[in-house]
Amino acid sequence: MSVLCSPVNCQLEVQATACINYNGEIVHNISADMLEDIKTLGKGRYGTVTLVQIAKYPHIRMAAKRMTLETDASNRAPVITDLRTMKAVGSEGYPYITKFYAALIDTVSELVICMEALDTSVDKLYRTIHQSKELELLRSKENKFKHLLNLLLYRLVHNIVHALDFLKQKQIIHRDVKPQNILEKNPQLRPQSYNEILQISIIHSESVEPTAEEIDFITEVISFI
Repeated sequence: MSVLCSPVNCQLEVQATACINYNGEIVHNISADMLEDIKTLGKGRYGTVTLVQIAKYPHIRMAAKRMTLETDASNRAPVITDLRTMKAVGSEGYPYITKFYAALIDTVSELVICMEALDTSVDKLYRTIHQSKELELLRSKENKFKHLLNLLLYRLVHNIVHALDFLKQKQIIHRDVKPQNILEKNPQLRPQSYNEILQISIIHSESVEPTAEEIDFITEVISFI
C-alpha cells in the first residue's frame, strides 16, 4: 500500500508502509498505525519523539520522530533535511550514529522517522552525578572515582569526535550538538554494579581502596542511568 504522491511525499520518497531490519530481523509492511506509543522521549521545534513498539512485535522498540508535513516549501525544509540526513548516515551501521530503520507517512500530513531507541543521554548522566548527595564528599579526595570519570570522559570525547568525523565525510554539519543529543549507544554494555566497575583495567590498577562514600555515589549513579 502507498499513499497518493503529493509533492511533499514525492520529494521525501516515503510511503505508508516499509520493511525494517531490526538487528537482523526483517519485518515487512510496517505502517504508522502499527506503532504503539510507550512514552514520550522528547519534544523539539519540529516534532515529538516517542518510544514505540510494533503491534504483534512487542520486542521491537524504536524511537519514532513525528513531524508535520508542511505544504510551504520553506517550512518543510527541516523535515526533508532530517529525513535525508538519517537515511544518509543512519543506514550504514556506524557505531557512533543512531540507526535509521524506516520512514513512514501517517495519513498525508505527518512524517514518522523510525530510529534506534536509546535510553540514556549525557545530559541525564550529568544531572544524576551533580544531584548526588555524595558528590561534594568525593570532589576533594584522590580515589578511583576520579579515574573513572576521566575514563568516561575519554570515551565520550572519542565517540563524539568519531561521530562528527563520520558526518564530515558525508558532508553533513551537525548544528545541534548538545548533551541532550548525545545518547548512550549500548546501555546493555555499561557496568551494572560497582564491582563491575572495579574490574575495568584502569580502575583495577589503582592501589587506593574505595571509600564507603565512593561506593554509595557510584551505586546511586548507576541506578539512575
